[in-house]
Amino acid sequence: MRAIGKAVLYVFAALLPIAAILLVSNGVIGRMYEKDFMRKREGVERPRAMDLDNIIITSYLVPLYDDEHMEQQMKYMKDADIDLVTHIYFSETFVSSEHTEERYKKAAEVADKYGLKILVRDTRIQSILNRTDEEIKGIVDEYKDLPGVGGYYLYDEPKNANPFARVVRLMRTYDTDAICDVNFMPHFGYPSYEIWEKQLRDYCMLLQDKRDILSFDVYTFGEDPKSNNETDMFNDYEIMRQVGLDYGINTAVYVQALGIPGYYRRPDIDVLRYNMMAALAYGFKQLKFFCWATPPKNEGNASLAIMDYEGNPTDLYEPLCKVNKQIHAIGSHLAKLDALEIYHSGMKQDGVTYKEVPKDLFIQPIGDTYSIISLMEHRDTKRNYMMIVNKDFLRSQTVKFEIDGIDYIKEISKETGKEIKADYKKGMYKRKGILTKTLEPGGAALFVFREGVNVIGTLDEVAEQDDSKTNMLKNAVMSASSSYGEEGYYLVHLVDGQKNATLDNKGYMGIAKESTEQFVLFDFRTQKEFNEIVLHPADGTVFPQRFKILVSDGNDNWVEIANEQVALPVEKELKINIEKTKARYIKFVVPKLIRNKYGWVYRKLSRKPTTLVVGMKVYVSVKIL
Repeated sequence: MRAIGKAVLYVFAALLPIAAILLVSNGVIGRMYEKDFMRKREGVERPRAMDLDNIIITSYLVPLYDDEHMEQQMKYMKDADIDLVTHIYFSETFVSSEHTEERYKKAAEVADKYGLKILVRDTRIQSILNRTDEEIKGIVDEYKDLPGVGGYYLYDEPKNANPFARVVRLMRTYDTDAICDVNFMPHFGYPSYEIWEKQLRDYCMLLQDKRDILSFDVYTFGEDPKSNNETDMFNDYEIMRQVGLDYGINTAVYVQALGIPGYYRRPDIDVLRYNMMAALAYGFKQLKFFCWATPPKNEGNASLAIMDYEGNPTDLYEPLCKVNKQIHAIGSHLAKLDALEIYHSGMKQDGVTYKEVPKDLFIQPIGDTYSIISLMEHRDTKRNYMMIVNKDFLRSQTVKFEIDGIDYIKEISKETGKEIKADYKKGMYKRKGILTKTLEPGGAALFVFREGVNVIGTLDEVAEQDDSKTNMLKNAVMSASSSYGEEGYYLVHLVDGQKNATLDNKGYMGIAKESTEQFVLFDFRTQKEFNEIVLHPADGTVFPQRFKILVSDGNDNWVEIANEQVALPVEKELKINIEKTKARYIKFVVPKLIRNKYGWVYRKLSRKPTTLVVGMKVYVSVKIL
């Protein structure tokens, strides 16, 4: 449908348990992984992530065999500037009956003594998807008030994380500030980059909460001591960066701290430093060591990690303590910065999609500078920062850059976190300034510009077609009560402009128990005015018989503007004329899933026989007044 004077919003919801409305480009179909869709537009801000005081440094896989060992290990982690302890094991079997509430409570007590937090994963949490709402509430009530508990370690690398979103939402109802840790696989755990990104986006939209952290792992330093697979590292980092910005969710990544013969090497401190600094340049707010301790000998043939089999420090421990302290010094700034533009200089591997430094960027490398340049913005003050990383993890490098039009650059001290003098000779008489910095192998420096100076988004880029006047939901932020998240059914398909189903784009499928209310919600991010909504069914026999449309200015105090009951099959578009309405949020709700003579579509989505899905494909047009 294309019409002058109307905003067309396509809602592609094949097999959907709710009356959902989503935006899609009118006449322009773009892939969400190819560009930032949520970049700031005039009068519209990006979604805001949860504020953190500092970068969260996390130890993963920590042996706490007995009380004496527990005290010793907690002290080692405190001295290493660790904040969070996760994947604790109390015996040489990772998942065992010894993961009791009593052991975790003791671990939390000792962690608190040393100023640390732990993530709980007792035997009940190990099977959390099989727990009822009441059982989950009971688990949370047992731990939420313990000082050393920081949250819950739910699952590592699920193929489809969507079922855990319900658990996370429920846990947060009772433990508001808890970290609920679900960690994604890298892109090669899925058939394609595109499907991996759809999984990430589905999960973010189902969380409906900015307090979470989107986490994944990728290990790129192969057995060759000079190697790094930049394609896997930076392509994955970039997708995580964009998804985090789009939904206002902080991101986390594992860093490689051991080796596995036949796959990747044990890093030295220079490689480990580079892994951490590159991640920080891409805006990650939590760094997790895989692994902190060397896995038990009966769990494979991994190399030594930061701690050995008995829990003694290896050669990585002391230098890593220094790196962690430096990260926390600059982390008080980094935790509040969004990485908005990232460029690379120097040689480039085949297959990597990162951006090289444009010739008209205000900063230009001098000579053979091998670096990452990350341009960042403070979430509150909007002050601009710049992080420069030495991509050479084999040797130190003195990097030099020409700077155009900037008279003030300060460095953030890695000792104090305060502004200090940078080696910057500003330009005189129209000459460009020179910024010089010597960086250790894989090292980095954080710089800050004068308040009010904007170096971000200054390039002359080809303007995107702004069809927001004919597609009012194009830039809306979406959330939903459920999403199947497999086999070509993803929430992002509601906004991609493709009306006809294909094998890898079948639309959106929600899942629910019978008689359970389901919804899809849109945040325009600014008020919009409309008076007509048009729905078009994909399959009239499974179009919802009843649905409601509600609006709100603050995601509360919802006002119902339509309550529709239709006869099946629905064979043509359904126009809903309403009073002139101005609102920021719009929500489509199916209050109850009802079987009828045409039947709902049943699928074996769980062991519970009441699980069912409902189908429709919809586009929505909203008339501009």
